[in-house]
Amino acid sequence: MIRLGQGGQDSQLGLGDERRRVAPAGFDPFEALMKKENEILAGDLMTQPEVLVDEDKGVVELAALMLQRNIRRVMVVSGGELVGLIMRSDIVSRVIRG
Repeated sequence: MIRLGQGGQDSQLGLGDERRRVAPAGFDPFEALMKKENEILAGDLMTQPEVLVDEDKGVVELAALMLQRNIRRVMVVSGGELVGLIMRSDIVSRVIRG
């Protein structure tokens, strides 16, 4: 990410800089998470309803579905069994790399 610095010069804004601006000094996210290990369950974090697609669904139809529903990932099933997960980045990467 680039931001305009003093005197019209560009300067780098790294991820570490972003974290320092958001998290208070001395904040340890892992320590905070460990304090809540029995309060937060996987079911509390998952998104619903899940989106399932058959493994033979075409990529254009899949991309359209993801855009329409504003979702980043879908579960892929075969014969009712989970066989994989596709993320938007998987589609973009495949298109770019060919």
